[in-house]
Amino acid sequence: MPSRPLTPPKRDKVNIKLMVLGDLRVGKTSLIQRFLRGSAFTMPKYKPTYAADFVHKNVVLRDKPRTLQIWDTSGNERQRAPDRAFFKGVDALVLVFDQRRASTFAPALDRHLDDFLAHAACPDPRLLPVVVIGNRAGEKNESEATSGTTGKQSESESEGGEREVRRSEVEAWCRGRVEGNRLFAYFEASAKEGAHVDDAFLHAANAVLDVHHGAVH
Repeated sequence: MPSRPLTPPKRDKVNIKLMVLGDLRVGKTSLIQRFLRGSAFTMPKYKPTYAADFVHKNVVLRDKPRTLQIWDTSGNERQRAPDRAFFKGVDALVLVFDQRRASTFAPALDRHLDDFLAHAACPDPRLLPVVVIGNRAGEKNESEATSGTTGKQSESESEGGEREVRRSEVEAWCRGRVEGNRLFAYFEASAKEGAHVDDAFLHAANAVLDVHHGAVH
């Protein structure tokens, strides 16, 4: 009796492409650079990104070396069409907004997500990992940092003093955008302080591996 041909095992995924989208001045480049450089990163004077560009970071995930290719975009409406040329082949999407500027949250994130889905030709959008980062989490402005205020803090003071977008709002937005996609995740992070930046990017990469190996259906 002839034996059945063996199904070759699925090749492991060693290259992971992440695309970072968000409005101008939300900190996309700073978050990427913090992830790349860790504690060696210092916040630079603001300089806008004029065209899409990418960087590489080598990491070890699940006991194997992987290369993350992280694409930075301008956030400028005029640059949107050229940026779309790099949407093809993206494994996971990172959406960034500034917690101190509600205008960068919704409907801005809706616009970026819808534009990506319309032009990225995802085989199945339900299996696209989407990580939302609320940047500037817990950062103090200059007056707060030097005031020496004591006593019980209000919610807004303890979370940054000028916060305009609450966690509950973002979580509700994510639930509303799921549409069969269970791969949404939200992280409150700070490029300036370094809080949860690694967590967000590595979560995106691990979610890609889950999809690739069939752990998510």
